[in-house]
Amino acid sequence: KNPADRPSRRVPRPLPQLRPMCVVCHLFSGRRRDGDVHYWLQVLGAAWGLEVLVLSVDPVISAGGDLMLDSLFSTLRALAYRGWLDSTCGGAPCGTWSASRFMPGGPRPVRDFDFPLGRPNLTKKERDKALLDSELLLRAYDIMSGTLSTGSAILKEHPGNRGCMPFP
Repeated sequence: KNPADRPSRRVPRPLPQLRPMCVVCHLFSGRRRDGDVHYWLQVLGAAWGLEVLVLSVDPVISAGGDLMLDSLFSTLRALAYRGWLDSTCGGAPCGTWSASRFMPGGPRPVRDFDFPLGRPNLTKKERDKALLDSELLLRAYDIMSGTLSTGSAILKEHPGNRGCMPFP
């Protein structure tokens, strides 16, 4: 007898149990670190029975993660405005907003309360960087606006006001 003519005795494996998925876009995420936002989103998601897919967007992770790339920006914007993102989180690019710029030994401040887009005494290099970071923040806010417009959540990260000048 031909073995191919016999009925199979193999028991089919059950399909894996699928969990609901949550998609989070994390802008200006930086490299992965112990206890970072990505980590906690996945830990809390697992505790709530959710699979969490975190889209970490930052050029330090990959050159393709630069929000100034129009192709990346338009893709994330479309995902946000079409309701494909359950949440978007992020803050201002730290290069020109960082409080370290006001600390002794830190780089020179390029913006403050009076000049949020850039101080008037900047070098060309500092002005270009301040303008670039301002454009990045506007792009991030556009993606966050799209996320909000579909009823999804955003998380805007920024250190609290330190309560004294010159810290922004």
